[in-house]
Amino acid sequence: MLDISVIVPVYQAEEYLERCLQSLAQQTLQNFEVILIDDGSTDGSASICDAFVERNQRFCVVHQANHGIGFVRNLGLQLAKGEYIAFADADDYTMPEMLEKMLLEIKKNNADLLICDYFIVEGDKARRIRQFPESQIWQDKSFMQYVANEKILSFPWNKMYRRELFTGIAYPLHMVFEDQYVFHRLAQKAACIAYTAAAYYYYRINPDGLSRS
Repeated sequence: MLDISVIVPVYQAEEYLERCLQSLAQQTLQNFEVILIDDGSTDGSASICDAFVERNQRFCVVHQANHGIGFVRNLGLQLAKGEYIAFADADDYTMPEMLEKMLLEIKKNNADLLICDYFIVEGDKARRIRQFPESQIWQDKSFMQYVANEKILSFPWNKMYRRELFTGIAYPLHMVFEDQYVFHRLAQKAACIAYTAAAYYYYRINPDGLSRS
């Protein structure tokens, strides 16, 4: 079995897509796949995906008419073969050690869900977001207080999930803040949630991105 399936929704992302895919191709982990889902892009995103899949066997791509971010994430979950799930947005990028380090951490803690810190990128500047001063583990519902007061946000991309955690849970279609709807349910279901005080993900402020539009 593959260790991780990384699901990347793609829509009108040609300006930043190559950097996103390169950051995933350069991961130090070996046993993973990247599922690209082109949600009806009309720019050069589809051809960038195709070219990347041709030269990297870990990557696959699905092209479809535009259905929206909820549909895309659900399709990615259906196609995933990994023991764990991660998400990346097509205009963001990752540290090369992200998948390897997060996999070690989630297994070490036998967690269903792992959260890491991240950077916010605006132009050529990156600002680190530190959620807690040190690594933590929750094995009860006390974690939900941090969700309620938005200490922990529902973004899917700075997290790793045991694939079985999504059993019976799907992203709603045509709903604003669909990730919040799902994250609350995943957090309630998880028997163990872990946080690592390390930053591996670069989140780009891009109002035209698929998951922001």
